[in-house]
Amino acid sequence: MSLNTITIKVPLYRPTLVKQDMYRIMRAHFSQASNQALLYLQEGPVRKATELDRLLRSIPLPSTLLQEARKLAVSRYQDWRKYANTKGFPSFRANLSILFDNQNWRLRFDQGHLKIGIPTIEGHLTIDKYVPVSTNDYSLFWVNYLLTGEMDPNSKHYKPSYEGISKPKKGNAQLFECNGK
Repeated sequence: MSLNTITIKVPLYRPTLVKQDMYRIMRAHFSQASNQALLYLQEGPVRKATELDRLLRSIPLPSTLLQEARKLAVSRYQDWRKYANTKGFPSFRANLSILFDNQNWRLRFDQGHLKIGIPTIEGHLTIDKYVPVSTNDYSLFWVNYLLTGEMDPNSKHYKPSYEGISKPKKGNAQLFECNGK
């Protein structure tokens, strides 16, 4: 059985300058945490996840994002060990995309607008910290399918062949900057 992957790109809708700065700082800290975890692994390749998490705790990010940075670093380190004779020691670029596993982000409609909630350095996620995203008919078709498990057969984006697609499961998310946005 093959799994279908649906990628939905939804840009943030006019985030404030304060939010933009916060996201840039978070991306820099995420890169720092990922690179620091790589260095800890280089010093002691048999370190446990809990030890790495403890060592990364001083970096100002929510613990869920530090864990994602650690997982990313461990994966890259394991790839490097496998192919060490052909590749140099890995590192991450300065403004790496922030990764969120399926449990650490939320989509919801609030007063008719689609908003996304992600862990930030602002503290616990509350509805006032959700950020509006830009949508169009196509992205709304797939977001509604993700949120409800139902496709709208009256949508212009609906195709009968979509009926074979299994019920959606929320996957991972990324926060990245593209062309200054």
